[in-house]
Amino acid sequence: MGTAFRRSYRDKKTGKTKRVRTYSIKFQNSQGPWVTEPTEAVQKHVAQRLLGEREREVHQQLALGLLRNTPLHPISASEPGDTRPAASAILLEELRDLYLPSVRVRLKPSTAKMYQEVLGYILPRLKAQTVPGLTLQHIEQFMQDRLKGGTAPRTINIQVAVLNRMLNWAEKQGIIPGNPIGDWQPLREVPRRKRRAMLPEEVRQLLAVAPIHRRIVYAMFLASGVRRGELLQLERSDLDLERGMLVVRPELTKSGKGRRVFLPRGLVDLLREYLARDVQERTKRQDA
Repeated sequence: MGTAFRRSYRDKKTGKTKRVRTYSIKFQNSQGPWVTEPTEAVQKHVAQRLLGEREREVHQQLALGLLRNTPLHPISASEPGDTRPAASAILLEELRDLYLPSVRVRLKPSTAKMYQEVLGYILPRLKAQTVPGLTLQHIEQFMQDRLKGGTAPRTINIQVAVLNRMLNWAEKQGIIPGNPIGDWQPLREVPRRKRRAMLPEEVRQLLAVAPIHRRIVYAMFLASGVRRGELLQLERSDLDLERGMLVVRPELTKSGKGRRVFLPRGLVDLLREYLARDVQERTKRQDA
């Protein structure tokens, strides 16, 4: 991943180190070397957006280069169900290698990793190796096998949806003429257990018996409504205890938009006490 930064220089008159007003971006080009490119952006988020555009261009160049240098494979006669005439076709695994770089520059690292793991799981289990050889019957067989193995319909839908998105991307890029599973319909999802909100008395009982470090976590979930992934990445600087506010940074949210959450006074007091006493005691215990 590249970086956006401001260059530093030493003032000849004062001898002090200063930074230029505009940002520069550093990224790896399609040939491999790192390139530093100045921009006119004076705000970091604008420079980061320009960096993302440059990286997308590089990955598109790499994808097209791989496609040109990839030998196309004939459709195998062992792939039943394909009534189209024999032609050259790209392998599904080769298409995955073209798709993942595009995913990495558009989605969060955790989501991109999930896509990679899902495609690494589903592709070897399909009864087809090439895009033209893939049919809805192959997807149906995959889903039935997973259901017999006890996999939840939601998990199966997620796996096939990732494959479907890869094929849609390839169609938009002009790599394949069409998505062979574009008409796929997801399974009906039935919750395995009935969920409900905790009653106020149940909440009080939980907070009363929970250790202080867990009480903080439970109280933050209850009072702020943040997601688990957001809470795990919060930092001390995201808390403004003077105004009783929590700042959820854009890079932590699912939508990519930041938000501010005002916390109740009881939670603010609990956080202030925890940060003043228990964190210091934990540091002493760790040192010991």
